[in-house]
Amino acid sequence: MIFPDNIHKKGGLLIITCCFLMLKYSSAQIGAEAQGGQASFWTALGIDQELSKKWLSVTDLGYGRHSDPDNIQFAKRQGLNVFTQDFIYKPNSHWHFAFSFGYWRRNFYSEDLPFDARQFPYQFRNEVRPFQKIIYVSNLKNIKIIHTFRTDYRFYYNQNLSDIWTTPFEFRARYMQAWKFPLTKNLKNWFIINDEVLSAIDNYSSKTKIATGNSWSPYQITENRFSVYYRRVFGNKIDIDIGVMHQYWRDKPGVANFNVSYNLMFDIIIRDPFGKRKEETDLK
Repeated sequence: MIFPDNIHKKGGLLIITCCFLMLKYSSAQIGAEAQGGQASFWTALGIDQELSKKWLSVTDLGYGRHSDPDNIQFAKRQGLNVFTQDFIYKPNSHWHFAFSFGYWRRNFYSEDLPFDARQFPYQFRNEVRPFQKIIYVSNLKNIKIIHTFRTDYRFYYNQNLSDIWTTPFEFRARYMQAWKFPLTKNLKNWFIINDEVLSAIDNYSSKTKIATGNSWSPYQITENRFSVYYRRVFGNKIDIDIGVMHQYWRDKPGVANFNVSYNLMFDIIIRDPFGKRKEETDLK
């Protein structure tokens, strides 16, 4: 199915409006985002608020920086600003279903030395994204195992939202498996391993369609993200995560070459700040 340009403009504005309304009226799973360069830094604040016994609100605010392609100065370039909002339905202790929206602002740079920012209006890309997650939680003795299948619908716009990006839309499917090992009996210290595989297909812009004769890119595996974390739990309200991610990725479907980068991660998660939490969530 091809998405006409006017659908991107009208639909994207509607999704942005919904995102900010949810941020206003509600008070988070945090994963490092792809950015660029050989090394990057990601930090995020998450707020998990229990709305009822079966509903959870998860809000994340993220910030990222990255190096140039030829160095590992992970804080050199501005990378990402991210807001996401999940509403998670938990019918039982094993199955969880997330209905989500998000906004991403990603800066772009020249591929050639000195890697300066691109020219207006493509210095950064606005992205609005509805997405869904199906989560299955299981236990192997005291080890938690979490399977997450996710679909992303990514709508891209130039920096002043006056037009669509050179690639206006991407569909992406993702599968992640997480293993959480308690390091102490009081469950205050955890070692966490995540591995996520991502695949995608792009809808081409009008110019690319004319040049290639195709409306869509190939559907391909685009990334693998392998992460390890140390988590420290403070009381029953705050988790602090410190980790590193190995990322094997290509810029977009249809590009042959893969890149390798490393991402340092620091996250703070505040759990149930507006009410007494009755049980530990398995969604983080």
